[in-house]
Amino acid sequence: MKRVILTIGPQGSGKTTFCSRVIFQYPAINFVCRDTILNDLYGKAWMDPYTNCAAEGMKKVWEQVKNILSKRGDVVLLFDRWNESPSERICITERLREYGSEYIEGWYFITPEKRCLQWYEQRERSSHALYSIKRHYRRYHACSVALEQGFDEIIEIDPLTTHPNELIGRFLRRQLAFPFGEEYYCMEV
Repeated sequence: MKRVILTIGPQGSGKTTFCSRVIFQYPAINFVCRDTILNDLYGKAWMDPYTNCAAEGMKKVWEQVKNILSKRGDVVLLFDRWNESPSERICITERLREYGSEYIEGWYFITPEKRCLQWYEQRERSSHALYSIKRHYRRYHACSVALEQGFDEIIEIDPLTTHPNELIGRFLRRQLAFPFGEEYYCMEV
């Protein structure tokens, strides 16, 4: 089965940090992170709205996603990508299905606003003022996150209390093949 886990959540909600913890513990999971790719390609220039870096970089992101989903056999892809609106999530999930995804799980980050602001302040980002982050947070949570946006399942995650093993354990209990190198194992959890 070709399975995609798509992160859903506002800026500064801990999506990338949480995904990094998952990948550290389960390195056989394929990982595509939009911000990492754009930073590697363009540095901070991609955040400048007067450049075309983000659009060009997204082509690279989608190339990686397509390559991963075109692999033979079972595939698990953790896709960490900003998606602000329901219509954007629909476009993303439709494209993932077009590329061969058979199951799309949304990891919806419900990090408290105060914590998002604290985390964002600690990061070295100068392109957004904190009031902008507050506005994004509130606008983000005002929009619905629903199965109708192309998801087979949506799981709420509070990165302050959810451990990656809980989510991967659910996956393994479903007895879907979980790739580890050349062989496949189904582990007891």
